[in-house]
Amino acid sequence: MTDRTSTEANRFDYHEELPADKERVWSLLQSYSHIPRDEIESHLRDIYFNILECLKSGGVLLDAGCAFGYILRQIAIDDAPAANLIGIDLQRGFLDLGYDLFKDRDTFEGKSLASDLLNPDDHSLDVINDTVDVSHAAALFHLFDWEDQVSLGTRQVKFFKKDAKQAMIVGRQIGTL
Repeated sequence: MTDRTSTEANRFDYHEELPADKERVWSLLQSYSHIPRDEIESHLRDIYFNILECLKSGGVLLDAGCAFGYILRQIAIDDAPAANLIGIDLQRGFLDLGYDLFKDRDTFEGKSLASDLLNPDDHSLDVINDTVDVSHAAALFHLFDWEDQVSLGTRQVKFFKKDAKQAMIVGRQIGTL
C-alpha cells in the first residue's frame, strides 16, 4: 500500500491539511457515522486513495461538468492513468481553455467530450455507457432544479459498468435548505 503522506500527490496541489471550514462535515461524520474525530481525515484520504487504486487497476473516472479539466489533471498527476479519465462539459470552449491552460492538447491522454448531459436526444455520450466506475461531479447538481438534478443523476448512472461492485458518484455541491 502506498504511503499516503509521501505520495506523488504532493507534487501538484495535494493538501496535507484539510480546509478550515470543515466543521459541519466533521460533525456529521462524527455523530452519524460514528467516526472518531481523530480518524476523519485519514478516512477521507483513504476514500481518495481507493479511487486512485481503482483507476490504476483499469477503472474509469468520469468528471461531469469538468470545465477546464483541473480534476482530471490532478488525478493524472496523482498517478492514475490519464487514458482512464473522461471529462464532459457542455461548452467545448471550456475544454479547449483547459488544454491551453495546461499546455497538454497533444499529450493529455484522457477523453474530453462536449455534450449536454440533460438532453435526452443527445446520443454522443452513448459510447461511454457501461464504461465508468467512478463519476465526479463538483459544483454541478446545484445549478439545476430538482427535475433536472434527477435527470442528471439518471444519466450518470447509465455510464456505470453494469457489473461495477462499488460504483459511486463523488464531488461537492453547494446549496441551502
